[in-house]
Amino acid sequence: MPDENLSSATGSSRRTQAGAARLAAVQTLYQMMASDCTVDDAARIYLDRFAGMDVDGEKLADPDRVLYTKIVRGVSERVADLQGLLDGHLTGPQQEEDESRRRMDPLLRAILLCGLYEILVRTDTDLAVIVSEYLHVTRAFYDGNETALVNAVLDAAGKTLRTRSE
Repeated sequence: MPDENLSSATGSSRRTQAGAARLAAVQTLYQMMASDCTVDDAARIYLDRFAGMDVDGEKLADPDRVLYTKIVRGVSERVADLQGLLDGHLTGPQQEEDESRRRMDPLLRAILLCGLYEILVRTDTDLAVIVSEYLHVTRAFYDGNETALVNAVLDAAGKTLRTRSE
């Protein structure tokens, strides 16, 4: 059953739409990584085919399209910088980091890149809110240690980036 914060259309609040936008952005970026399509094609495919569809008898919430577009385009435009931030927050010797990045599931990478983008750019949004939202997204796909990894990376990156900018 879909996570209510992310997908339920029963409360089409701003928070629900923002959560749906984050989930949609992650799915779109994953699609881009999996199929090597352009950002415009991936966004069009997601919005045309999946936004608002029924899953397990529940209609998915329509994403906040402005937030969705900002995240998808922002990550796409800054992917090299964001990957550098991600690499810098993975623990272990350099060789282990390189191996970890090669082995990292593309969906997990998409979650982390989206979260890092929001931490970097959306300074008007509290760090705890961004981390919490991406933990919800992670739980929509995983039930293992991935949530702890997302929490650790986004929290550490947020503390570093937000402290530097103040």
